[in-house]
Amino acid sequence: MNLSNIKHILNYMENNFLEIYSHSERVSLLCYVLARELKLSHKETELCYVSGLLHEIGKIYIPEEIKIKDGIIINSNDIYFRFTNCVLSTYEDFDRVIKIITQHQENYDGSGIPGDFKEDEIDVLSIVLRICDFYDTQKMSGLIHDDITKLLRKNANIIFPNKIITPFIKSVIKNDLKEFEN
Repeated sequence: MNLSNIKHILNYMENNFLEIYSHSERVSLLCYVLARELKLSHKETELCYVSGLLHEIGKIYIPEEIKIKDGIIINSNDIYFRFTNCVLSTYEDFDRVIKIITQHQENYDGSGIPGDFKEDEIDVLSIVLRICDFYDTQKMSGLIHDDITKLLRKNANIIFPNKIITPFIKSVIKNDLKEFEN
């Protein structure tokens, strides 16, 4: 994976979209910590970290609301990962990162976006990214660690696989990240 491509993208994000950049940076840290807790390989841990850094870049390229055919307006959150994939596909060696980001809005029960995968069909790194992204998004909205933990457990085997929730909570507590800065 070409690190200069990643640096170029991240510099642009940091200079122009600091809130998105900061969120991505926190998510990537959580991904790294959870990947280590799950004892994933060095390569998978690195891919998970990079995916966390890059998972939101589509948001910087699309307007808040998008008009679709016949005047239908959709929220950009519904399709930003597709824009992310378009941007990343212009760089070499990002195929796995694209796959991880594409699947990271899938729900464990198959009801997520784009809704093409469920359970063990979802890349484990996408699940890691999904949980970490969810956690940081909830922190940004003002929820505390204990409330987010309850939401994770409430959605066990619906949005998130239970087998990843417990290691995630353990890794956040063990690494004292439950109160990390937003």
